[in-house]
Amino acid sequence: MPDKLIAIAGTTFALARRNGDIIGGVEGLYTRDARFISRWRLTVDGRTPRLLTSHHVDAFSNLCFLASEETDALPPNALSIARRRVVGEGMEEEIEIECHSDTELGFEVRLEVGADFLDLFEVKAEEFTESADQVFAGGGHRQVTAVAPHDGVAVEFAHRDGRFSAAMQLRCDPAPDAVEGSVLAWRVKLSRHRAWRLKLKVGLRLGEEVLAPTHALGDFGAGVAALRGGRDAGVVVPQLRTSWDKLYQAYRRSIHDLDALLISDPGLPYALPAAGLPWFMTVFGRDTLITSYQLLPGGLPLAWGALETLARLQATEVDDDKDAQPGRIVHELRRGPVAVNGRQFPYYGSIDAPMLFLVLLSEAYRWSADDAAARALRPAAEAILGWMEAYGDLDGDGFIEYLRHSPKGLESQSWKDSWDAIRFHDGRIAQPPIATCEVQGYAYDGLRRCAELARGPWNDGELAARLDGRAKALYERFNEAYWSDARGGFYHLALDAEKSPVDSITSNLGHLLWSGIVPRERAGAVAAQLMGPDLFSGWGIRTMSSADSGFNPIGYHLGTVWPHDNSLAMAGLRRYGFYEEANRIWVAMMDAAAAFNDHRLPEAFAGFDQAAAPFPVEYPTASSPQAWAAGAVLLMLRSALGAEPDLATRSVRVDPHLPAHVHFLRLGGCVAFGRKFDIEVTEGTAEVTETHSPAA
Repeated sequence: MPDKLIAIAGTTFALARRNGDIIGGVEGLYTRDARFISRWRLTVDGRTPRLLTSHHVDAFSNLCFLASEETDALPPNALSIARRRVVGEGMEEEIEIECHSDTELGFEVRLEVGADFLDLFEVKAEEFTESADQVFAGGGHRQVTAVAPHDGVAVEFAHRDGRFSAAMQLRCDPAPDAVEGSVLAWRVKLSRHRAWRLKLKVGLRLGEEVLAPTHALGDFGAGVAALRGGRDAGVVVPQLRTSWDKLYQAYRRSIHDLDALLISDPGLPYALPAAGLPWFMTVFGRDTLITSYQLLPGGLPLAWGALETLARLQATEVDDDKDAQPGRIVHELRRGPVAVNGRQFPYYGSIDAPMLFLVLLSEAYRWSADDAAARALRPAAEAILGWMEAYGDLDGDGFIEYLRHSPKGLESQSWKDSWDAIRFHDGRIAQPPIATCEVQGYAYDGLRRCAELARGPWNDGELAARLDGRAKALYERFNEAYWSDARGGFYHLALDAEKSPVDSITSNLGHLLWSGIVPRERAGAVAAQLMGPDLFSGWGIRTMSSADSGFNPIGYHLGTVWPHDNSLAMAGLRRYGFYEEANRIWVAMMDAAAAFNDHRLPEAFAGFDQAAAPFPVEYPTASSPQAWAAGAVLLMLRSALGAEPDLATRSVRVDPHLPAHVHFLRLGGCVAFGRKFDIEVTEGTAEVTETHSPAA
């Protein structure tokens, strides 16, 4: 959201105008999926101050510089105004006004405050002209009341909606000279070079819980560049030095964003990355699993924490309201009025999260050799393996299909989860049950990886043999049913309810390479499709080929470019030895990052050809920052280095293939097997040095 001033800490975030005001639309102060402040407007002598500049200082701190407008009482630029804001389970703001006039000035400062306590779903519905009735699951009657000033509280709003209740209190220092409803006023006199300061403190309550602020004005600008919050969870971020400045800047931005997105949900044992701001500031199973995979090996404790947390949330019974079946991995958690008043959350309508759980479990083990952790999570993995047969395969054809049961559930339950994402070449929308191609790749990879675990820490040769057999059968069925020799050779996007192949060409091909389900003899055709002009825009691989009738460069999953999607495609190309093609993606992504604000890769951007758009075009509702977009930078770096774990020697091996212009790259402090390793590549020559071994 490039036009907004953003501050974020855990599940709390503020979206404001560049001048610091909160006036309308999606703007507000949010925590745990509810908007606590919907209006926060500053005026000086009846006029909105003029913006000079504003920026985030760190993830949770904003700074705005303003100047007063001319009024009857104020000459032009008579006052400079600084607004310093921090958020974190509440908000604090300091407004400092300095006089630059030769004569004493008298003026009025006013602050308009409002609270609507809307659920995030309601805000999104109102902003994008959907019907709020269709998305709001609450059953209560909305009540928002203003409470008279009391006990040092200048403004208080209380709210009840069915079983959901909340309140917001504002304390001011100095106290206002007048309070008219929810408008506060201060009468100020200042002489030259004198300053007046106002401190504002917003306290929040959810139910009976008074939220303890995580940041105060004393923390302003104190955020660190590394994964500060993640370090408590054991995340170690390697330090990057490189001659490629675009990579360095994108890597640094990604670390900042991952830091900001780490949330500690009150019901969960570990801090996990929220999916993205503003709509997805909560745990999403698919996003958590892919982001955790992208952060390996440095993020091993985060990966194990994610796996343990998702195992605790694993469904144990059939619940159609939540699209839940035994063994299924949660898709989405929510804490706002919709979740409290409805029956839909936690929601399990994600067809791929179960298999991605198996992939991450295996990968975390490969980088750690942690037998105890792998054994502890075996019951969760076996529940998924059982779900794949009993519930994932709806018709017994050996493929994993999705079909929603909840009337409010997702119609499309693959990663391309917009309702119109699965389209035929002629533009028709496929009808469920639907078996998308990449889900079969995840299933194949998950089966093979679990067979490896069964031969290793699980010590169950019989299970390993059964899983190998299931994987082999799926591999053969898939390559017979999904492959087409048409259009140069490609895999169909999906099979629909009639088992008709959905014949559009999409970025899902890259996920197939990542999973390893593509035979070597077909990999060249797949790589050619991915890097051909219909899919590759010059800024990255588009979600759908421009030669398909459903293509739309600003359609959410119909032609946009997604960084996480490209990171998996790059890893897949690297797996099959297409180094030049992989580097084209990497260079394109870093060029795109350099063109965006602060070198931040957003959730997605438009799929216009680079020849038509010499800069990447923003997608209007993309989350930014977003966890798996930030994580994409780390996975692409690891893929280019060819960094892989060696279980036998408890070491890291590399096979770097870097772009020709990258003369030097050093990744220091990579953690694997309880050891630290430095990876250095100079003019194509690689060296891996162990810098720390575990205590004997």
